[in-house]
Amino acid sequence: NSIIPEREEFITLYKLISKYKKIQIDILEIKSNLNIAPIKLFAMLNVFKEMNLINFNIDDESKVLTMEIMPKPSSKLDLGSSNILQGLNQLKDKYKQSY
Repeated sequence: NSIIPEREEFITLYKLISKYKKIQIDILEIKSNLNIAPIKLFAMLNVFKEMNLINFNIDDESKVLTMEIMPKPSSKLDLGSSNILQGLNQLKDKYKQSY
């Protein structure tokens, strides 16, 4: 299972957060509650944050992750234009070439 998020995973997460507007979850329960590896979730959240779709933060004391939907953009956004996602895909390609 790749740590590079797939399009369908982005859609699923975005719909979930859109449904509840704001979600709070203990960071130790990410895998069991969302069925996604924490590293992949944070990659997705950073892409969403870069695109101004979702904001998130982690409370260091309580270890709670808060994810909040941002106002819907006026036009559809291409996640492929995300610098973060492009960088992850470049790393994946370099890794494949090295083996």
